Amino acid sequence: MKEIVNTITESNLPEIMSWLKKVLGENKVNPKEFGFAELMVEEIFEQLKYKNRNREDFSALIKVRKRFNEISIEMEGVGEKALSLGLFYELSPEDEEYAGLDILNAYKKQLRLYRKRNINIVIIKLHESEKTRTIRTVIGLFNGIVIGLLLNHFIADTSKITWVEHNILNSVQTMFLNVLILVAAPQIFFSILSGIMNISSSSSFSRIGSKLLAFSLPKLGFYIILGLLIGNQIGGIANIPNFTDVEEIIVSSDYLIRDMIVGIIPENIIVPFGSNNVLQMLFIACVSGVVLSRAGSWANWARDGIEFFNHFLSELMDMILPFIPLAVTVSMTRLMLHTGISTIFNYGKIILASAIGLPICILLSGLMVGIICRLSPVVYIKKLIKFIPLPFSLSNSTACMPSVMSFCHKELGMDEKKVGFSIPLGMQMNMDGTGYYVAIISMVLAHTFGISFDVNVCISFFLAQFLTSFTGMGLIAMPSIYLSFGIPEFAITMVIGIEPILDMFGTAQSVAGNILSSFLVCHKEKSIDKEVYTYLE
Repeated sequence: MKEIVNTITESNLPEIMSWLKKVLGENKVNPKEFGFAELMVEEIFEQLKYKNRNREDFSALIKVRKRFNEISIEMEGVGEKALSLGLFYELSPEDEEYAGLDILNAYKKQLRLYRKRNINIVIIKLHESEKTRTIRTVIGLFNGIVIGLLLNHFIADTSKITWVEHNILNSVQTMFLNVLILVAAPQIFFSILSGIMNISSSSSFSRIGSKLLAFSLPKLGFYIILGLLIGNQIGGIANIPNFTDVEEIIVSSDYLIRDMIVGIIPENIIVPFGSNNVLQMLFIACVSGVVLSRAGSWANWARDGIEFFNHFLSELMDMILPFIPLAVTVSMTRLMLHTGISTIFNYGKIILASAIGLPICILLSGLMVGIICRLSPVVYIKKLIKFIPLPFSLSNSTACMPSVMSFCHKELGMDEKKVGFSIPLGMQMNMDGTGYYVAIISMVLAHTFGISFDVNVCISFFLAQFLTSFTGMGLIAMPSIYLSFGIPEFAITMVIGIEPILDMFGTAQSVAGNILSSFLVCHKEKSIDKEVYTYLE
């Protein structure tokens, strides 16, 4: 089905509803979505008819459309301007239009209003498919690879390539990521604050937090050990180009484990937001959320304000997300300008070993869901595979956090409030992908520089990898750690050139791990809508 058209009048309204139910049923629209469609069609028709109440023969066109598994209903009615949800707040309850607009206003996020040549057009966004976003992301990924290769092939002048990257690609990417993180950072803060605030008691907070910790840390340890074992099998690699041009950046980014632990508590409440320090934001959100959850009625105004900002930032993020495919295209173009196919092949072993972690993570996630939750692992894996291209292409766990929370709630059926708490908090505990690929490179460099391992060194090496995984900084956090094991600091410059590729797989794996931990917690809390979970497009 691409588009099916019918005509709706006051007399044939019941027949139209039966027709609509049949058409939507054939396209696997679930009962909840049909109920929403039925309500919207009735109310919108009433509004269109009200403005044309002098016409006894008033009718409207109704169209059901399907595109990329997204289903929408369009209604068209000739006459005076019938709908303007923004004017709803200017009406009083005594106005005839108030009741209908009140209902429509509650769902205005899923409505689009237009007026063209004396025709009122209303589009009802009925079923939004995660597959559509995935397709667009993959197209952006492919476009970036092609554009990057074409630029390398047809522009021989290095200075021109540099100009294109600096003035066009880097500018677009920087602006997009700045906007994304500008909104994502406070959204994470207010989301986890709202999630903790709405937990009824401090005992519930402790229970959920401890479960999240119990599922996340052993999993992180497993992937670090797996990475060390795979890196040991690869061994040392000779003749890797020395990227000395980034050595200054690495040295200046020295990051000690002690600094990470002490730095969880910020100097003041402004610093975490200015520096985008997620750990510090989580600390403030947790403390504030616990206080507000225990506060009495005197804090109602604060709780209302937090809920307002939580929904406001969610709406703002929805305006930004459609531009993700463009950002993916730009990101991949820059990557191909610096690496190219030949360079990627030179690092094949490390890249392949890091890439293997992602399918392993997806399969193990499905297995754990099947064993622990007694739910279909096939459903979980299918939905996760559709979502993974987004974190893979963005390579930024913070930036894709709002999309992760939306996916968990809408696709996996997890409770929205618990997702708002567990996903942001679990982000630092579930650096599975980062820990995995850093462990691989660490072991490769250890072999490259002839480091001998005994039991004590192996345990120390594991603990160092485990603790630095919480920084989320990847290879940048490792030079001081390597130095204590006899690996020179400059060794990191030998592989830093391929970290953007490794980080794509690492981010996707970390996000998948975070989703799994939160899903298991929600299962234990009996907070999963099984009807939503089992629904497949």
